[in-house]
Amino acid sequence: MKKINISNDEMMVFFTKALTHTEKTFTELFDFQINIEEIKNELEVHRKRLEKITDVFNAQLRSNREELVIKDVKKEHAELSVLMDKTESSAIKHTSSYNTWNFQFEKKSKYYAQYCFVYNYLSWIISYLSDKENPHFTFTNNFDAVNTKKIYTHFKEGLVDSKMLTCEELEKYLKAAFEDMNPPNELFTLKNKTNEKSVYKIFHTYFKDVAGKPYGKKDKYVELLSRYFQGYKKETVKTNWTKHY
Repeated sequence: MKKINISNDEMMVFFTKALTHTEKTFTELFDFQINIEEIKNELEVHRKRLEKITDVFNAQLRSNREELVIKDVKKEHAELSVLMDKTESSAIKHTSSYNTWNFQFEKKSKYYAQYCFVYNYLSWIISYLSDKENPHFTFTNNFDAVNTKKIYTHFKEGLVDSKMLTCEELEKYLKAAFEDMNPPNELFTLKNKTNEKSVYKIFHTYFKDVAGKPYGKKDKYVELLSRYFQGYKKETVKTNWTKHY
């Protein structure tokens, strides 16, 4: 991934999408209390802040620091997700009924809108950078109902970023496991493993969090590891991969 730049036009698309999604989310939660026009004024401050942040991103991207940028964006993205959950809960808790207005509710709900806007904006940047990082590789998911981008992102972060697989090997694995659903003649080999726990976590997390732990499908997901990688027997994986969590 080299010489990525977020243009002004692209940036405005991100802003528009983020604002639209924020308005929808916000009104669904707090429509009975808040005037969305007031919230838009609050978000204008954050729009200007995000313009500056994007300038910083672009400077880093032009300096071939893409991996660092993505890591920082995802870190802030994850932290905002936690803040949003806490703020939403707190805002709702501070209103005793749908017809009651109080300062704590107003303050907390405005915080939520701000967090939500930045969170959505960062979501679009992450999606953009991920597309730029791997623009040509596509595969069909015949295995389950998960979006292919989510699949790619999950296993890239788990297997490629940890240097257990190369990008090319990951692409071959995803084609084999999710599109063809048939292992190659020569199974894949995981390199640079810290320990088996780290490997189990990648595949178990995909089953539990990304795929949503589909009922009665555990064996099928265990085989994403055991059928395609050398050194992993199905029963051993099935017995051990949840012990660490």
